[in-house]
Amino acid sequence: MLLDELDTYVTKELGVTLKEYRYTNIGGKMIYLEGQRGIVTLTKEEVSFKLKTKTFTIKGTDLFIKYYDNNTALVYGSIVSVVVL
Repeated sequence: MLLDELDTYVTKELGVTLKEYRYTNIGGKMIYLEGQRGIVTLTKEEVSFKLKTKTFTIKGTDLFIKYYDNNTALVYGSIVSVVVL
């Protein structure tokens, strides 16, 4: 229920739905991503995932994918930035 209410508010205010994707940055050392639909780029400096309508890009150093399935991914390394376009 809380996620639905939060999604309604964010969609109204920002025009973005929380149900398309979600991510958590854990101490600049790990990114947990939900809603990914495939890997676009995979290097030690950049990891990009396809989302429903956008691309989710993580930039940093020594990046690697620790866990990956059909919806979620866990990226480790020294995270410098996250960009969604």
